[in-house]
Amino acid sequence: MNKWTTYQPSGRTDWSRLLRSLGWGLPLAALLGGLYQLILYWFPYGLVWLCSPVVLGFVLGVLAYRVEVHGHCRNKRVALLIALLLSLTGLTASHGAAFQIFVMKVAPGQFLPKPNRKPVPPLEKYLSLRQERGFVLHHKNSSATELAGGFVKFFWGLEALAVLWFGTLLTRTSRSEPYCEDCHDWLAAGEVAWKPGFERQALNRALSHGTLSALLDIQSGLCMSAEKLVFTHLLCNHCSRLHYVSVVRSWREPGPEGKPVFGSEEIGRNLRATPGDIARLKFESYTTEQVSADALRIFTGGSAVESAGSHLTP
Repeated sequence: MNKWTTYQPSGRTDWSRLLRSLGWGLPLAALLGGLYQLILYWFPYGLVWLCSPVVLGFVLGVLAYRVEVHGHCRNKRVALLIALLLSLTGLTASHGAAFQIFVMKVAPGQFLPKPNRKPVPPLEKYLSLRQERGFVLHHKNSSATELAGGFVKFFWGLEALAVLWFGTLLTRTSRSEPYCEDCHDWLAAGEVAWKPGFERQALNRALSHGTLSALLDIQSGLCMSAEKLVFTHLLCNHCSRLHYVSVVRSWREPGPEGKPVFGSEEIGRNLRATPGDIARLKFESYTTEQVSADALRIFTGGSAVESAGSHLTP
């Protein structure tokens, strides 16, 4: 039975911080949407048109995640709404830029004084003309393909789907990181400790118990072993009362042509730990201060935290 005690977000939101974060997040999303449309205008190639909506959605998703973290949002529903808002902002700004580019072609004198300015087509007129004229996609051999009519609506729908899907993907799939409600701050990564050379049966017994204490009971073996458990310590830098630990099993095995192949498997993420667990972990495991950064990088496939230190025994 799984008895892991993991971090559970409180569902709270710091609205003042979140609104301040939206103050710079929304204009940046609009700027990204306008830049995206300019790229489509400057590079009218099929591959660019296919990949750009995905890239825009992904970038807006990263922006939404940073706004949520900076705004100290611990509510999944609010975070999803923020991601949707930023994605829609970028998409709307993109269509606004497309409208302006199209109007400049249809009414090039719009920046002249009003008596000499040609009438700007309204939105309905713009939609009709856009579908009538379509898009012209260029190829490497200097040829071009004109896509009009229903393809325009199809591309707009596909574009909106890609931007909204990838714009909310990171928020929908990312796990909640530990947050100290007393100090109003996210927990920071501390030391990395590891237990090498353990027996697989010992790991299976610990997993059957499903507790951090059972993982700490595993005995370490040789320091240069190809398989190990890596413990990452998360703590509150302000009060030092809140502790969490993430555990990953990492291994190295021979690969083709004698080159080593590295692998990893997450055992537990953001497991609640007591100060006693942390003290025991530091005492019974190797830490990043006890092995060189180069040796630790060899066993983790380059994903370890760099730390200078001397070679000590646990």
